Amino acid sequence: MSNSTYEFRPSNCTRGAYYSHAICSYEQAKNRWESVKPIRGRAEDVRPVGNRRATEYRIVKEEDPKPFEEADVFKIIYYGSSSSSYNTDYVTYYHDGRVTLDVGDYPSVGTSEIIDAFSPYTCAKRNGRVWVEVGGKYYPLIPNVPLTFIRNECLNDVEIIQEVVDRKKTNSIREQIKPFLDKLRIIDKVSNGYISPKFIEKGNAIVEDYDKNYGKGHWHQSSYSLTETINRFFPSTHPNWSYQELKKHIPDHPVYEFDRLKKMCCDESLFTPIVTLIYNKVTAKKDYCFHLSDKPTFKEVDETLIAMLMDRSCYTVKIHKPSEKVMTKVLDVRLKTEESEDV
Repeated sequence: MSNSTYEFRPSNCTRGAYYSHAICSYEQAKNRWESVKPIRGRAEDVRPVGNRRATEYRIVKEEDPKPFEEADVFKIIYYGSSSSSYNTDYVTYYHDGRVTLDVGDYPSVGTSEIIDAFSPYTCAKRNGRVWVEVGGKYYPLIPNVPLTFIRNECLNDVEIIQEVVDRKKTNSIREQIKPFLDKLRIIDKVSNGYISPKFIEKGNAIVEDYDKNYGKGHWHQSSYSLTETINRFFPSTHPNWSYQELKKHIPDHPVYEFDRLKKMCCDESLFTPIVTLIYNKVTAKKDYCFHLSDKPTFKEVDETLIAMLMDRSCYTVKIHKPSEKVMTKVLDVRLKTEESEDV
């Protein structure tokens, strides 16, 4: 997605408390520090960068850490507490034009708004990470790893590690359980996605009967119990699971568990109970998360089943440089070193 079609701007969680790009240069930072009067009655020099009541956001003057430099450095700092370990230098201006950005420990939406307000670069949180647009490229900011920019160039060699789905292997999984998926899609069209209570009631009865006859009281209960087979593909009994957690949890399973589930999907008599068990898992999640009010559909059951069957071989890792789009499915971000040349 190119910049021309992608709207990249910060959220408004601070409700307009800070204007975008209120400080964009070393001179502006210097002028702001000189124009702000220190808070009276404080032992230290406290100069709020914005609202004078928000003293946790300050503009600070320090000496340039480089030797033989006489110019000052101006920083926009968040003072989380009296302990310096909670303080974060969000934006640092150097007299030679360098600008350093840091999100600290917690890259929140509010953090992105402060950086957007007091730096020359547009900053926003997208896909779980804080991104900054510099020279038409999007850089993800790394927690506790400052990135330095000068005009439209980043002085750090940033690597974005992205997880990509192997479509050939995913299609191979779909082909192995094609009759099951075809039936799901047909019923989805006929019912307009709606899974009726009668369908679930029937499925729960079959599950109970299946587990009673093939599981309980036998030595192979954990191997053949239908409920146990499905539950083992979810991270825990906690209802608030996510597809991301599901994806991280599943690859640790042995191969035979994937094969067992595929064989069960090929058994036409188990169609209703398998759909029911997955439906119950998705329903538990939606009931737990108040903003997910709609009941699961056959399409969601389809997506969840495919996610369950995708083992580690279905994912590949690629390393990218910052580009003209905000990337999704980012596993990690790091600075390139000699040790990180290979994944």
